[in-house]
Amino acid sequence: MNIMVVFIAVILVMIIEYLLVKKKNSRDEEDHDNYGNNYHDEYPFHSKYLLTKNEYYFYNKLKAVTEPLNLQILAKIRLADLIEINDDIKGKEWWALFGKIKSKHIDFAISDNMRIVALIVALIELDDYSHQRSDRQKRDEFVNNALSTAGYNVIRTYGDTNVIKQTLSDLGYDQLESAGAEYDE
Repeated sequence: MNIMVVFIAVILVMIIEYLLVKKKNSRDEEDHDNYGNNYHDEYPFHSKYLLTKNEYYFYNKLKAVTEPLNLQILAKIRLADLIEINDDIKGKEWWALFGKIKSKHIDFAISDNMRIVALIVALIELDDYSHQRSDRQKRDEFVNNALSTAGYNVIRTYGDTNVIKQTLSDLGYDQLESAGAEYDE
């Protein structure tokens, strides 16, 4: 009888140990996202892709246009990093205008880094079906007007690079400029 009690006690201890280890492992798995990043309640964040699949596909098409011209592509730039509010605007009006640009971004910028100071040649918005909604059209109109007023070339496209090639050509970027090219200083 004593051997039977000891045997049952050993089995119960093994079951309890197994359940505790299993619970600890499942808790450890919950502390990781799909990328293997560890996070806790204090910092409930996880990484994500910078570009959507559609944006990444377009980025590769855009690289084929810009690389031969020695131009760089920048992605997801905040409007507030491209434009500033005029110095004569202060207080609540300044904050209201800043609120309109601080969280909006442009999909891509083409930059000429061969100059002493990098020059943004064009800004590109990759549109999709959502840009047909009236709220998106109002947002797009605001972005276009704000950036154009600041002197930027804004190009909207559904993924066709021909309009970008034409704009770059109109700006003088239609040939490989590496051999003997003169750049602004």
